[in-house]
Amino acid sequence: MATQRSKRGREELMTWCAAEGRWRKRRNGKSYAVSPRQLGFADGDRQSSRIAANEWWLAKRKQVDESDRRSAQVASIREAHDVRTAVLQARDSAARRDNYLSYLGWNLLCRVIDKHVRDGAALPPEFFASLVADEFATPPEDSHSPVVAAAIARLNQLDLERLLPLLNLPGVGQPQPWLRADISAPSARTIRGQVDDYLAMRKQRMDRGKIKPNTYDTTRACLEHFAAFVGEDAPISVIDEANVVAYFNHVLATKSKKGHVWGASQQRRCMVEMKQFVRRLYRLRIMDQLPRNIAEPDNELSISLPAPKIDIYTNDEIAAILANSSPRYQLVWLLCLNCGFTQQDASDLAQDEVDWAAGRIIRKRGKTKQHQSVPVVNYLLWPETFALLKQFRSDDPQHAILNTFGKPIRNDTFDGKLVKRDSAKEAFKRLTRPVVYKNKKGCKDRTIPPKVVVRSRMSIKHFRKTGASLIANEFGDELAERYLGHSAKSIAGKHYIKRDQERFDRAIEWLGQALGVVK
Repeated sequence: MATQRSKRGREELMTWCAAEGRWRKRRNGKSYAVSPRQLGFADGDRQSSRIAANEWWLAKRKQVDESDRRSAQVASIREAHDVRTAVLQARDSAARRDNYLSYLGWNLLCRVIDKHVRDGAALPPEFFASLVADEFATPPEDSHSPVVAAAIARLNQLDLERLLPLLNLPGVGQPQPWLRADISAPSARTIRGQVDDYLAMRKQRMDRGKIKPNTYDTTRACLEHFAAFVGEDAPISVIDEANVVAYFNHVLATKSKKGHVWGASQQRRCMVEMKQFVRRLYRLRIMDQLPRNIAEPDNELSISLPAPKIDIYTNDEIAAILANSSPRYQLVWLLCLNCGFTQQDASDLAQDEVDWAAGRIIRKRGKTKQHQSVPVVNYLLWPETFALLKQFRSDDPQHAILNTFGKPIRNDTFDGKLVKRDSAKEAFKRLTRPVVYKNKKGCKDRTIPPKVVVRSRMSIKHFRKTGASLIANEFGDELAERYLGHSAKSIAGKHYIKRDQERFDRAIEWLGQALGVVK
């Protein structure tokens, strides 16, 4: 709307509406209004509020223009993300067909889009508007899709001399690798081939007992997640600094099947496994250069874990758990308290690790027994623990105790899929968690309250924390570390100091009395 002037010749940026007694302005299909009272003047006072109305509109117009600019930028970025999703699908489709030419074309296009999203204006908006057309409605299945050629031709019309150095791509005038039809990547040089090779090595370690099936499955899941992101049939050369950062952001945004963002522990595990995998490729000379944000510490890629909260059981909780458990699992809980065991340690307890005459367990902790610095700990058994251990001693030549069905208490196996069997954990859940029986539709579910009420998130591992905390507070950290089966921290502790067994025995005896277990 054109600027108006009053009879006195003063400029009016807004139109005075006498019927409504306020100023109005229409811009881009939207109407804006303000009354003299809102500007601090009397109702209907046109003359006095004219200058204030002009100032109000100038401020409002600036606000509206800024809002429109931001909306356009957000729309552009959202549009770029939509295109990027289609490009990734097309890239992976080309990779599955072993068409390296198409793969490199799509991968280049994806990196240019990423640059646009980061800078906000690296590419003209019409570049994306044309790509969102029908040609991207469905990812092309033809390995020689005209969309690839059209996209590369469009890229050649842009200011590639400025963009290529930023994208770490070959300079203008050099033979472009994505235009060479004779390029092919052997399967052994692909992400899929190297992941399979790495997992085969880890599986051999699992078969030899060097790592647990659960550890192998974690490695497998993390590397499958990484391979799916960068492209299973992509060449190893795609692992560069930019893709490491992109994967880091992808990990932070990944959600579980239930729709929850991964926890910090799982996010960190994925990054650790990815870095170990990439470093191995470099050590074996499969990669010519290690990405700098992996070779050197990079705080931008770090994921910090929250400090753990240490909770311990009360004597009343321990007494209730023992009183309501079957004798077999009373033995497991007592081993956890007496010797700082987890259910895995109780399951791994071997016949020759028990001195059946003296009532002692002499062993290295199973989780770290392959390390030379881990101590062999001599635990004095409480009378209650030793009596139950003799009662439930198994006939198995390896395992000292078994579950009700004659199987190891915890036994994880991997045969294409991880299978977890943990009878101690199930017994603890039945004891401390409510049991819900699902009824037919229209009927109310039946809930049986737990036999023992413990605080939320308390588990079998908290028996070990309870014993270590009490010993540390009474006898010091050195005996608590020994109780946990941890290696000494100092050189003197590892190589020069012989530990006092009698003092450790006194600490174990005191612990049983402090917990109310030993009468």
